[in-house]
Amino acid sequence: MQLRKLRLRQLIAITMAFSLSACTNTRIYRPAVNKPLPLQLSNSYLVYFVSGKHETSVITAITELGFSDKAGHSHLFSEVDEVKEKAFSFLKTTGFAAGVLVVLAAIGAYLVGKTIEDAFEKE
Repeated sequence: MQLRKLRLRQLIAITMAFSLSACTNTRIYRPAVNKPLPLQLSNSYLVYFVSGKHETSVITAITELGFSDKAGHSHLFSEVDEVKEKAFSFLKTTGFAAGVLVVLAAIGAYLVGKTIEDAFEKE
């Protein structure tokens, strides 16, 4: 019985870890020569720079050469190594939640069946 509780706790911990990443899509953009990044105003991005630094930026202005963010920083596209955009995914979230419910229902059915089986063995 103790082993079952440990396995159930492990399953719950793994499920919680996956739930942190299951609800989002991450898109990665890299600058190309004479081609600006597909940034959109008011969106939040995680920007990695060639210098090795990174910051979260909410875009307020975009030009041919670069962009400005809500913090008042201006960056040239030539300074940018990559840009990551995280977006909420309704389909991933719904699928994950349904999968978790199915797994928990299966575990519950197994534990109930095992408990009933153990009760009959004791008689």
